[in-house]
Amino acid sequence: MTRTRFICSYGGKIQLIGRANKLTYVGGINKLLYVDCRISFKDMVAEVSGLFNIAAGGDVFLKYQLPGRDGLNSLVSLNNDNDLCRMMLKFDRLYSLDPRVSRIRLFVFQIPNKPLNSVKPNSDQLSPNLGKDNGFNSFRADLEGWDSSSWS
Repeated sequence: MTRTRFICSYGGKIQLIGRANKLTYVGGINKLLYVDCRISFKDMVAEVSGLFNIAAGGDVFLKYQLPGRDGLNSLVSLNNDNDLCRMMLKFDRLYSLDPRVSRIRLFVFQIPNKPLNSVKPNSDQLSPNLGKDNGFNSFRADLEGWDSSSWS
């Protein structure tokens, strides 16, 4: 497979839905994006930013959900070329097992006033209130780039 299809979601929110408190992405815009499977992380960010008219230099945070995974608790971050390569390899493996697996769901979040390279995974910068709310608001903050203490 030389091209990979993504369903990209931007502008929505992660919310708890229903009695089971399932995390769901609601609202926003969904668009299809086709890219060469050998694309670099930098070029992928540029493609996604262009797709949603995010200003050049605007920082985005990317997370993906592989086909067959239920719920948003299993979202995986894309931070660099290695992460992107692993994602493409996983997708290729799934596609070779079942050609009906035809796309990857990619969630795009804009990070206001935070350079992407200053945010380190598992840092206090991402989740300053982890543990105060069983992790839900902190998880949502990580995805959306907001301070979770501002949510009620």
